[in-house]
Amino acid sequence: MAASQINTTDTVTGLSVAIATELIGGKHYLARMAVDATGALIDPATAAKQDAQTALLTAIGAYLDGLEGFTDGLEALLGTGNGTLAGLLAAFKAEDAVHVSGDLGLPALAIRKDVPGALGDDGDYTLLQTGSDGRLHAAVVNNQVTVVVANIANGASLTGGIDLGTARLCRIAMPAAWTAAVLSFQASYDGATYNDLYTAGGSEYIIQAAASRSILLPVSDFIGVRYVKIRSGTSAAAVAQAASRDLQAILVN
Repeated sequence: MAASQINTTDTVTGLSVAIATELIGGKHYLARMAVDATGALIDPATAAKQDAQTALLTAIGAYLDGLEGFTDGLEALLGTGNGTLAGLLAAFKAEDAVHVSGDLGLPALAIRKDVPGALGDDGDYTLLQTGSDGRLHAAVVNNQVTVVVANIANGASLTGGIDLGTARLCRIAMPAAWTAAVLSFQASYDGATYNDLYTAGGSEYIIQAAASRSILLPVSDFIGVRYVKIRSGTSAAAVAQAASRDLQAILVN
């Protein structure tokens, strides 16, 4: 199909006119015409171009309307309220920042797992885990046993200081050889100043001891004791050991 025309004479006016046609298969067919906004005939190709231009301008207008909405939203986001970027940044605090009433914050997201378990591979970021009541799962490690060797030198009666840390003295394993004597204790809060250990009733804290014994101690008796020394004998009658003695002090968390 190709645009063409037929030249002829208007029988009324006698003027030469050209009739727009479409040439299809060697035959002329009247071309489809369109009118503009004033009602004047225009070329179909021109009408198509105008339609395309109109559609393009409409699309541009819709895009600009959307862009205006986006910029309005961006301006709102960059404002100063709680729902803005500035508000979000205000929720982050510097290290050791002082609390101020009305401070913004971010809630910590956790996952409910009634039976706690792995959430990813080693080294991955992961979530906190809670039970059905919202309580955080935490592994409490109990009954960790530590053995500390406490030595009484030959001819001496007192060990060096033992730092219990957060543990408690719960047992003493005696050496195979022992110059007969009971055990008593000195306690300290700072590892420097030691005092003889007494009960609330005013008696010196003494336990019976002998070679090759494992002696149990009530854990509650050493709550609040950070540093301790073990003595051969009592504060009033210390007993010098006839050789170097290694006592095993067993601590439990």
